[in-house]
Amino acid sequence: MDRDQLMRQAARHIKNGEREEACRLLSQLLRAAPHDAAAWLLMSQAVTDKTRRRECLTRAQALASRQGRRSVASPRHITTTPSPSHPAPGSASTTGTTSQEPPPREPPSLDILAGGDGLAVSDITTRRGASRVTPSDAARRRGYRNIMIATALTFSLLCGLVLLITTAITVVPQAQARRAVTPTLETVLYTATLWCPPCAQAGSPVILWEKVGDGISRGGKVGELPHNTRVAVLAEVWSAQEQRMYYKVAAQGQRGWVPETFIKGAPPRR
Repeated sequence: MDRDQLMRQAARHIKNGEREEACRLLSQLLRAAPHDAAAWLLMSQAVTDKTRRRECLTRAQALASRQGRRSVASPRHITTTPSPSHPAPGSASTTGTTSQEPPPREPPSLDILAGGDGLAVSDITTRRGASRVTPSDAARRRGYRNIMIATALTFSLLCGLVLLITTAITVVPQAQARRAVTPTLETVLYTATLWCPPCAQAGSPVILWEKVGDGISRGGKVGELPHNTRVAVLAEVWSAQEQRMYYKVAAQGQRGWVPETFIKGAPPRR
């Protein structure tokens, strides 16, 4: 495939958005003709990197400028200084001296394509693009970040749920028990437990009586509580007749008197 066919085919690839294929064809052309200004100009339209595009344009302009100077200058690029009788301002006065135009400086050649290591544009693009984050990498990182956020939120919700359950199991019943045990408008001496194993065995509650005493003297029944109920002790009375202590207890909105044999956890009498 000759130069013109390569150029036309590369132009079609660029028009169709197939820039890598265009770069491959132009790389092949520029390896054979590294000073082809038109090929460098077309290459500037094929590459996607802005820096490489500027380098291709600079090289194309430099080559085109050099070719233009060569077409109008003499083959040896020699100019003769004016004669001594008509010296030009700022020029040397030596007769017959010549000055040779210095060769134009070329822009630094690209490290792709022609010369050097002979790498194709697609190869260099792949190398330099390896350090860049592709859209798939960015999407993967976003997915990992979303997973981490969701995990942290789930863990926080579980911790909050455990704390709520613990509070419901421990704190709320204790508060309810304190409210049930603590009576109003009376001083609580201490708390104790109703203790009546015979009542528990018989499946009957502990009866609260109206007054201190036994038999008819204790009055009527004012309440009843299950065995092993936590109660507030409101008062203590010693019965000299029966030689035992009676306690006024309250719990679950009920209050009444029980003998000392029905109380467990009372402090020892002084």
